[in-house]
Order: sequence, then structure tokens, then C-alpha cells
Amino acid sequence: MGIRRKLNLIFGAIILGGLILLTVLLSVLTKDYLYDLLTDHLRKEAHTVERLIQYVPEEHFAAELDSLASVLSTELKVRVTFIDEQGWVVADSDVDFADIDTVENHSNRPEVRESQEIGWGTASRSSATVQEPFLYVAVNSLNPVNNIAFVRLAMPLNDVHSTISHLRILLIAGGMIILFITIGATWITARRITDPLKTMARTARVIAGGDYTARTGISGDDEMGQLGQALNQMAETIEADIKQMRKLERMRTEFIGNTSHELKTPLASIKGYIETLLGGGIDDSEVNRKFLNRALENAERLQMLVQDLIQISRIESGEMRMSIRYFDILLLLKNLHWDYESQFEKKSLDWILNIPETAELKVRGDKDRMKQVLTNLITNALKYTESGSVTLGVEENDEEVKVYVRDTGPGIPEEFQSRVFERFYRIDKDRSRSIGGTGLGLAIVKHILSAHETQINLDSDGQTGSEFWFVLQK
Repeated sequence: MGIRRKLNLIFGAIILGGLILLTVLLSVLTKDYLYDLLTDHLRKEAHTVERLIQYVPEEHFAAELDSLASVLSTELKVRVTFIDEQGWVVADSDVDFADIDTVENHSNRPEVRESQEIGWGTASRSSATVQEPFLYVAVNSLNPVNNIAFVRLAMPLNDVHSTISHLRILLIAGGMIILFITIGATWITARRITDPLKTMARTARVIAGGDYTARTGISGDDEMGQLGQALNQMAETIEADIKQMRKLERMRTEFIGNTSHELKTPLASIKGYIETLLGGGIDDSEVNRKFLNRALENAERLQMLVQDLIQISRIESGEMRMSIRYFDILLLLKNLHWDYESQFEKKSLDWILNIPETAELKVRGDKDRMKQVLTNLITNALKYTESGSVTLGVEENDEEVKVYVRDTGPGIPEEFQSRVFERFYRIDKDRSRSIGGTGLGLAIVKHILSAHETQINLDSDGQTGSEFWFVLQK
């Protein structure tokens, strides 16, 4: 087997193994994240449903409870089950009320047993009643009404499994593309290495046969002449090798630089780092550890990207419910100003808080989501402002409060201002990638504020500074 084929097989096996590991890792992480997200969502909804039981009329309680289960199932898009203290199902949104007595006892179901021990429990399995895979979450009622001790919500897992399968297919497809490209690049590189080796071997055989004039111009068949010609040939070969190695190194460096400039996704970045290792850096302990760490960072960035995409999807689908209530916007701004103080000091930027000298200022909104909005805006300002200041502040009138983040960065040209809130849109793509981020921060801001029935606004002269602002009702 030739050197070229051996290199292709070795490098292909290493890359394929890495891609398989990455695909498995990301699939597991995504599955765990989605399950945790759904479990938390169902637990909160179950506690809400539990509080509604007390409002069910005493007369015809079981029938009324069955009607409530059906309404809640339609509204929440989940299966709703009410279970008594002995484990018998009293009402189930997926079972006709007339057939409820045929449902087996649920006291031994894992989620019910766990809820008896710690107050709530969860399990995932195929339903014995409706023959579909479900994620179950049960909560134990602290104050049972009419012997209803457990509220259990269940969500079909078909969509979750479909999402994970789709992601796995995308990763496999991308990995196969990278594998084929890498094998092709390896074959070309191996050819460039083996062809000069063959040429040098032929030259050495010619010189060994006595044809010294082709390289050195030295004549004579005596042993000293042969040794001199051999030494000269070794020197010339070494010099040629050095020149060739420098040329290949320069080509490799330029290739990495140009490829990095055009990288479109974190997965492509991982590909670039793996190619660098396979080009020779894998034998250098300092280099291989450095590039492996970078590959890990890009994998983490890809995970962050998946999380941001899931978050946008939840907002757009209405799964992320906003907890709209009054909260003190001044306290939130003070806490954010304190959280980011060290980061602005590190960049030698003035970090200004501009708020009125009042005890508090109440506005209507979801406090946690507003914190996320401002965090995204502050992070952007911190990334793109190299000198000057960033100001976090509010302005108020009788009915509303304007919240803003103002910076002295490079500004945003007018022709780009309507597009900066689009997913993955970047004005300066190279610089945006170099400073990190998924390209989804402003899109998330737009969606959260839209859910608050307000909008994000941008003021910039396109040259110096930008101000992102939105309005909340008092």
C-alpha cells in the first residue's frame, strides 16, 4: 500500500471518528436540554392545573373534572390526568369518561411514586393507554380536593424525537461533506509530498549510478569524487527540502487564513482546526492541544447556537410564556451595571448608568426576559466599542418609560439598520466572527419585545455611536 493511500486512510479514519463523536455528543446534549426544558415546563403547568381543581363544582365532580381535563388539554396541548389517593384515574383528557373505570391503577407508575416521595416526579415511556411515547410529569397535591391527590401532565415525544433526528441528519450530512473534502485535500497534499520524494529517489539512483554531472558537474569515478558528489547532492537535497517545506508551510498558513476568513459555521471552524492538525501540527504537543481546545470552543459555540435557535423557536411558537407583571426597572439596571463593571474596566471603557434619583420606577413586563434583552444589547455594545463609553439609562413620561443602551462604537450605516435584527445577519462578518456570538442576539431581542407588544429601535448616524432603545408601559 502506497504512502498516499495510507495517509488518506489514517486521516479519514481520524476525522470520521471525530465527527461521529461530535454527532453523538451534540445529539445527547440536545436531547437532555430539550427533556429538561419540557420537564420544567410541564411541572409548572401541572402546579397551575392543581390550583384549578378547587374551582370545580362539587355536584357531578368527576364529570366536571373530565371536562376540565379536556379543556386544559386543548389549551395547553398536553394530556391531562387526575389521579386519586389510591392511584385510580378519575379523569383523563385522552380517555372517554365512560371508559375511565377500565383504566388500570396508576399508583405504581414511576412518576406517581416519585411525586409521593419528593412532591413531583417524571418519566418517559410509551403510554399503555394510547400507545404513544410520552414525557410524564406528576405533582403531588398538598391539599387534595375531593380525594384528587395527583395531577399528571404528559406531552408526546414524537416532535422532540423528530427534532433530534433532524439535527442528527444535518450533522451527519455536514460531517460527510467535510470528510470528502478532507480526503480530497489529503490526497492532493499527499501527492505533493510523494511526487518530490519519488523524484529525489530517482535522482539518488542516477547519482549512485555515476551520473554526477546532472547535479553537481563533478566528474570522476574515484571514491573521493563519488563522496564529494554525494555530499554535494545531500546539501542540495536538504536545501531543496527546506525551500519546499517553507513553501508548503506558507501555503498552509495562507490556506488556513483564507479558509478561516470564509468560514460560515462553527462546524466549518472545527473542520479547519482538524485539517491543521492533520497537516503536521498533530506531532507538536503545544500546537495540538491549542487547536483541540479551539475545536472544543467551536463545539460549545455550536451548542450555544442550538440553544438560541431553540429559544427563538419557543418564542415564535408561543411556548415561551411571558410573566407580565410590575417590576422595578431601576433595580434591574443597577444590578446589570454592577454585573458588567469589571468587563468595561478591562476594556478601559466608561460604563455609565443614567437613571433618575427616585426610589423606584415600576414598569409592566417580564423581568427575566427584560434582563435577557438588556444583557444582549449591553454585550453587543461591549464587543463593538473600542474606546469611549457605553451608557445604560432610562427616560420617563407620564405613561411610559424609554430604556436605552447607547455606545460610542463605529455606528451602523443606514442601509444596514433595517437588517441588523435578522437572524445571523452581520455587517462585518469577519470581525463579528472573531469576537464571538451566534448572530442571534438582536433577533432574540426583537422577538421578546414583540411578545411585550413593543419594539426595538435603533438610532445611528452610521459613523459614530449607536443607540438601541425600547419603550415599556408604566
